[in-house]
Order: sequence, then structure tokens, then C-alpha cells
Amino acid sequence: MKEEWKINKELYEGIGDEYVETPLDESKSTLAERKAKALAHPLPLVGDVSEIAPDTYDRVVCMLTFNKASGALLGAAAQQGGGRVELDPKLFEYKTVNIDLNQEMWSGDYSTGSVIPRTTAPITIDEYEVDAWCHNRIQRTYKYYDQLNVIRKTLMALVTKTGLTASDDSIVTDLNDLDEFITKMLENNNKYKAEYAASPAFNYLTKDEFDKQEAAQRAGALDSMLPSLKTVNVTHKWASTTE
Repeated sequence: MKEEWKINKELYEGIGDEYVETPLDESKSTLAERKAKALAHPLPLVGDVSEIAPDTYDRVVCMLTFNKASGALLGAAAQQGGGRVELDPKLFEYKTVNIDLNQEMWSGDYSTGSVIPRTTAPITIDEYEVDAWCHNRIQRTYKYYDQLNVIRKTLMALVTKTGLTASDDSIVTDLNDLDEFITKMLENNNKYKAEYAASPAFNYLTKDEFDKQEAAQRAGALDSMLPSLKTVNVTHKWASTTE
């Protein structure tokens, strides 16, 4: 069973409902309300942590596919009728297991891995995902055109006014407000990463660790057959602007 893990609310700036992820309603809220809500929501996936193990498992015959060069797991598929469809044996290795794909998972590589209950495994979350969540919150609170307008108007004011301060032009207050919000969001984001890294309920991957994991999955001749990593986009459920 996972150890109980609770959010340290005192670490975070902002106020909001009990740190439960809810939609940011851009059309029916003020900027101040959106800022407060964005700053008050730490840690994506916290609600997915569960300590309840199922009473029974519905296991099926499943074929696991591994990168032959590194042993990294690439995927799992239930076998229809017990059949076995393999790809190029020069690139992949295979292992057949009995597993409940909803309640269990393969943990580890080809040589050392085993089937374990999902309730006992930490949830994998990577630094790219946490950064993208932070970016999404900033962008949804201050649209790009709002950010650029503040900067543009400030620069225009600076062109005509030397030594501009808030007492000279009120747009400086908007610029300071934008900078303060983004600074607080970035500070919160660093705290999110530290909490994920310290929690036994999560398997937090830094960008370097995520890149190494992805490289292991693509190792050997398989890498030259796949699109360059520079063209692969990291997507996650927090990217949507309609959540």
C-alpha cells in the first residue's frame, strides 16, 4: 500500500477552493479571481493517488513488447484467441504474461521486471508535464496577447518618458502585476517538483530522466526508423484550454 500523502497547502501562494482542480472560467470571472484560483491549485494527478486494492483481478493473456537493445518496455496488448503477432525480432523482444491491464502493470525492463498491482506502484509524472501545467495556467490567466499588450504599452510609454515609474504611467502597475504573478507561479512550480520528488506516491522524472527513458525505448536500430525526438510533442491532459 502507498503511504498516505497530503498536500502541504502552506507552501502555496493564492486562495481558492480546497485545492480541487476545477475549470478556470475565463468568461465569468475577473482577472483577480483567475489569478487566485491558478495560484491555489498545486499538484496535478494528486486525485489519482489511491490506496484501495481490488478484491479480484480479471487477468488475460497479454504480450509485452520490449526494445531489444535496451530492454525497455514499449507496450502491452491482450492476445485475441491466444495468438502471438510479433514485429521484427531484430528490434524487439517479447514476453507473454497473465495480467489485468486495468488493475496491474509491468514494472521494470525485460530482464528484471514483473507484474505488480497498480495500487502499489507510484504514479509516473515527469518534469515536462509539470512545466506544461504551469505554462498552461499562466497562459489561461494572462493570454499571450494580454502579456504582449502590457509589454508593448510599457515600451511605448518608456519611449516617451525617461525614468518611467508607476506614478508616471499606470501601465507600469500592470507590468509589475504580470511579473509578480508569473514569478509566484514559477516559485510554486519548483515546489510542485520538490513535493513530487519527495513523495513515495509518485515516480517523478526530471527532464533528463524522462529523456533517458525515451532514449532507452528508442535504442538501437529502432531509433533511425522513428521520427526525430525534436519533432515529438509532449502532450498531457492539462494542455486543454477547455478543461
